[in-house]
Amino acid sequence: MNSTRSTPQWYCFRTEQKREQVAVEHIRAELKLEAFSPRVIEFKDTKRGRIRFSSAMFGCYAFVKMNPELDLASVNRTRGIVSALRYGSNLPVIPELFIEELRSELIDDCLQVEEKTIEVGSYAKVESGPFAGMIGRIVKAKNNNQRVAILLSIFSREAEVQFPRNSLARVEHSPI
Repeated sequence: MNSTRSTPQWYCFRTEQKREQVAVEHIRAELKLEAFSPRVIEFKDTKRGRIRFSSAMFGCYAFVKMNPELDLASVNRTRGIVSALRYGSNLPVIPELFIEELRSELIDDCLQVEEKTIEVGSYAKVESGPFAGMIGRIVKAKNNNQRVAILLSIFSREAEVQFPRNSLARVEHSPI
C-alpha cells in the first residue's frame, strides 16, 4: 500500500445548513478523528444592545483529517454531514499548511472580529441614508452609544447631525 494513502490528510465535507459544529462534534466523539469548522465571533449593535454573534467562517463546510480508504464511509454517515467535497470522482486533499495557517489565526477555532469603537473626538463615515459617504467628527454619544452626533460640513457650514450607531463606520484619520 502507498504510504501517502495510509497517512491521514485533510478533506472538506459539506454539512447541513447551520450544523457545521454538530457535525464536527459527532466526528470527534464517535469516530475519534480530528475535525474542525472555524467560526467567526463578532459583536453587533441591536435594539437590545450589543449582542455577540457566532457564525461559520465557511458556511456548510467542515474539515476532517482522515484516511479516505478507512474513514470516508463513516464520516459520510455522521450526523450533520451531507457528503465529501468532490471534483468529479476526485476527493481533493486540503494542504496541511493551509489548515495550520488558518488555525494559527484562530483562538479555540474562532476568529474574533473586533469592531472599531466610535468615541467622541474620532471621525466616522456615514454608511447609509442621504448623508452616505460623508465624514465628520463625533461630538456626542447618547443612549449607550446607540445614537451618535457628528459634525458634518453641509453647504460650507458645520451642522450637528444625529445617526444610529449602526449606520456609522469609524475612519482612522480626518478627511482634511
